[in-house]
Amino acid sequence: MNILKIICVCFRDAVSSSIGFTADELVYIGPYLYTIEDDGSVTVHLGDTLGSMSLSMGVTSSIFMILYFGMKCYRKLNNMMSHVESQKIRKLQHQLFVALVIQTLVPIFLIHIPSTIVFMAAFMNISLGSLTGVMCVTVALFPAIDPLPTMFIIEEYRKTIFAFLKSPRKCFRREISSKTSIATSSITLKQVITVTV
Repeated sequence: MNILKIICVCFRDAVSSSIGFTADELVYIGPYLYTIEDDGSVTVHLGDTLGSMSLSMGVTSSIFMILYFGMKCYRKLNNMMSHVESQKIRKLQHQLFVALVIQTLVPIFLIHIPSTIVFMAAFMNISLGSLTGVMCVTVALFPAIDPLPTMFIIEEYRKTIFAFLKSPRKCFRREISSKTSIATSSITLKQVITVTV
């Protein structure tokens, strides 16, 4: 039997039983890793299996790189901060480091863990059904959630955001008045320079 027909039959049964659509109503793509024959033997489809394994290795290797370079960055920052005497710089570096750690955890929880679960389920012949949609949602949420740690952990950003949320008009007035005062001071400075020359 043609491999494409086997895939369509397997997919049609799984889709109609889990989400109520027919395979003709959907566009789909996915690996067909192996076939369990009627006599219990397993036929591995090498191309799809190697492709899925390479994607899984990419996910796994990126997690190890995150951990390795994260620890290296932590040690380097601790070494550098031991020589810094300014309390403001230490505080800012600590805020930046915490924001970096949380920004590292966001893709781990929104991309790596869901995709690992989906790949492992496919390797173990476990049908997740409509739960695979969770991975699509978390991947779509990632760009919106990723900048939030920086915005709320770093004190100056946080203060500005809360000031804007309390009174947006006041924030814009302050910005306009500060630009006006800068322009006025530069004009007086130019006048002073021209008068003294």
